Amino acid sequence: MRLDADRGSLEAQVDAHEWAEREQRIGDLDHYHVGLGRELFAGFRHLASGSEQGASAFGGFEADDLARQDGQIHEEDA
Repeated sequence: MRLDADRGSLEAQVDAHEWAEREQRIGDLDHYHVGLGRELFAGFRHLASGSEQGASAFGGFEADDLARQDGQIHEEDA
C-alpha cells in the first residue's frame, strides 16, 4: 500500500489480476459492541446519514427550510 497525503491518494501496489482475484472479507464486529464504549454511541451510528450526506445523526433539516425559519426563530426569541 502507498499512502500519499500530498496527492490525496491511497494505492495498492499489487498486480491488477491478483487484486481482482482476492476474496473480499468483512470483519465480524459483533463482540465489540459492549464494554468498549461502542454501546454509548450505537444510537448515533444507527441514525447517522451516509457520508455523502454529511453523516449527521440530526437529519431532516434542509438548508432552505432553515433559512426560511431563521426569521421566525429570531422573532420567537425576542
